[in-house]
Amino acid sequence: MGASRPNGGSSHLSLLRQKQLKVVYLTFSSLPPLGNYCAESRGVCQWRSTNVQKLKRMQERDHRTGQAQMSNRVFLHGVPDTPRIWSALLEALGEDVLTPCLPGFCTLPPEGFQCTKDEYAEWLVRLLEERYAKFGPIDIFGHDWGALLTLRAVSLRPDLIKSWAISGAVIDPRYRGHAVARIWNTPLAGEIAMALSPKKMMEIIFRLSGLPQDIAKQKASTWRPYMRQSILALYRSASALRFDGDWVERLENLSKYGLLIWGSEDPYVSLLVARRFAEKHRAELYIEHGAGHWAIVERPRSISEALQAHWAK
Repeated sequence: MGASRPNGGSSHLSLLRQKQLKVVYLTFSSLPPLGNYCAESRGVCQWRSTNVQKLKRMQERDHRTGQAQMSNRVFLHGVPDTPRIWSALLEALGEDVLTPCLPGFCTLPPEGFQCTKDEYAEWLVRLLEERYAKFGPIDIFGHDWGALLTLRAVSLRPDLIKSWAISGAVIDPRYRGHAVARIWNTPLAGEIAMALSPKKMMEIIFRLSGLPQDIAKQKASTWRPYMRQSILALYRSASALRFDGDWVERLENLSKYGLLIWGSEDPYVSLLVARRFAEKHRAELYIEHGAGHWAIVERPRSISEALQAHWAK
């Protein structure tokens, strides 16, 4: 008789598979087919496609701009998300909130829009100016790149802001970016990573990151070439999240009504970085213990309470 396989064999293989997938995520995470690319040398988000009509139909089906007609509150998503990432939190809040989509994430970017960090910041400032004209001072909350753009917009136009809150990212000159950001920032390596990350793999990666299955599947479904190319251009314009100069210096203009919401287990931007930023800029820090980068999805009820308490001040 042959030797029997240990009972823990399948479990061991499963754990090994998870480790392999995590390695894939940290080395080759996300983006488009090699036939569609961003011109990284200029940071220009250039779309190449032979089936534009098909893409337009897909965009019309998936475009969600958060049509809140009577709200001074704005929630801005990050990478690689769309406004749908806010669904659980909005349900917990039960309030009217504008949830715009970053250009190039729900649809093709506007003609001439090069998907750089400065263009996204200008786009956000214009949106805030429009909301301010209708509803007065704004409560803004940004996650991931939405957090970075929130800080930039608030530092440029503090007069538009009633309060600000961020989660998952800060502008910190001492922070040198995470592994995936460095890959995306690298010409050719970023394109290869894009090509090696189909939707099914992205769904698995999102699940391993702690997202519920339905959210992971939905996020993966939006993983389209135009979003991937927008991401490449954005990260390359920011040197893989290494900020300096005016983006850092203007943080002195941040209003005092700031809140950081952080998952204690965030693998991309550690709690240490969040603490350092909160102390330097006199902002409150709310820690969601045991949560990761997408704490807004993992703990919507407690985070909604933290936001309501913040706004009440």
